[in-house]
Amino acid sequence: MQRLNGWRRLWIVLSVLYAAAVVIFVANTVSDSDNYSDRMSASYTLQAFADLPQDLPQIKALSLDNQREFAIDKARARRSLKEGRSHADNQTDEEFVRGISKKWEGLIDFARIDAERQTRLEQLTSSKLEQIGYGFLAWVVPVVLVYILGLSVGWIIGGFRGDRP
Repeated sequence: MQRLNGWRRLWIVLSVLYAAAVVIFVANTVSDSDNYSDRMSASYTLQAFADLPQDLPQIKALSLDNQREFAIDKARARRSLKEGRSHADNQTDEEFVRGISKKWEGLIDFARIDAERQTRLEQLTSSKLEQIGYGFLAWVVPVVLVYILGLSVGWIIGGFRGDRP
């Protein structure tokens, strides 16, 4: 077995350091998407609720007081999405979503909204795997190219020196 020369040892050390940097970057990216999936659970429902038109037939059929309450809940949902929190009674987004789901469950199809959110979360899982794959490629391709470049430079220098393999 051939002993490693200094350049190959340097390549190995730098490859390992670069791998550590890529792993840290990818891990932070994937953990950010984990946090996103946690936040998405409530915010997706809030967004769907905030985007509902005020003139839905089932809302128009409500009394004026209930229509006003619906408009206030929609405004609170919009403010929550904009500011990150909006609840005067210090509710979390999840508690607020449970409250509006319970209050308006007969009028709004929250099961459909939840099914859409679940589909998005499943897409997020495949996106995480894709991020990991891109991270692996971001490590492998430059490392292999640098190694090939080093071999090429060594071969060219050997040619000028008149070295024979």
